[in-house]
Amino acid sequence: MKSLKSGKFLENFKKYLDNLELRNETKRIYFSKVKTVLENQNINSIDDININAVVDSLKGQNKNYISQTKNALKLLYRSNDEFLFSSELEELQEKAPKQRKKPEKTLKLSKLNRKINVIRNKKMKLAFRLEEISGLRIGEIANLRKEDIQFCENNRLIVFVRDGKGGKQRRLKTLDDKYLYKELKEFIDQSKTDKLFYSDRHMQKKAKELEFHTHDLRKVNTHILFDKLKMDKESSLDIVRKVLGHEPKSKTVFKYLGRDIDKSGTKYY
Repeated sequence: MKSLKSGKFLENFKKYLDNLELRNETKRIYFSKVKTVLENQNINSIDDININAVVDSLKGQNKNYISQTKNALKLLYRSNDEFLFSSELEELQEKAPKQRKKPEKTLKLSKLNRKINVIRNKKMKLAFRLEEISGLRIGEIANLRKEDIQFCENNRLIVFVRDGKGGKQRRLKTLDDKYLYKELKEFIDQSKTDKLFYSDRHMQKKAKELEFHTHDLRKVNTHILFDKLKMDKESSLDIVRKVLGHEPKSKTVFKYLGRDIDKSGTKYY
């Protein structure tokens, strides 16, 4: 059993997370959840954790929040050569309400593109435009390196995702974008670092300032790609899933296609 001083307790857990093969966003969420549920407890060792106090702090939260916290705590105990399995947490998660989502307003694509096009920071602007024509997750954009992008015909790119969701790799071809093709090529040639873009959190923060969600760009790509494919519905869905990095029978694509997007007045329509 490891005995840790209170000041180093979370620091050691963070180091443990850093060595795991998890996405950076997942590590951030797990660390944040552990820090939140333990903030009112005086802990000098793993034995000092009061599971009843943890359960009380989670009451009123939704299933997703409790599930993330439970998984984070399991890793915390595992990092100290222990394993946490709490029937109290399982029961609380089972009874908790599902996360409520606010109704989404119609996304006007022309307005979204204007917000992106007026960004003065070239690196940020190119990242958002690339997400729209590729359908990549913002975390996948953040991890791109110079060698991951290939310039091909008709102002299109081939992008290699080396560390997608679940650690899976894939290669995809983007939609055409003449501006992005030219500017990104120039940007890559002039870049002094192998890593091309900002962290996913930094880009999400910028998107929030501009009053849009980075994931909306991924949904826009789903709509455009699906509409452009002149195939039967099932074949089109299969191709879209592969581009997005979804499992073959994943139903998430229907949620993306169900997003109300006004695409009138854009270059694609």
